Amino acid sequence: MSIQSEEEQALLTGKGGDMVVMKKGLYLALLAADRGIVLAEASV
Repeated sequence: MSIQSEEEQALLTGKGGDMVVMKKGLYLALLAADRGIVLAEASV
């Protein structure tokens, strides 16, 4: 059983679903911040 399917199962069952959503949200936020910094440096 892969990590992805375990995450999906957790979201479906509601067990640890909030943790998964928070982790993904935080990861996406960090990714967006990194891209924003790179774009800002490139545009200067």
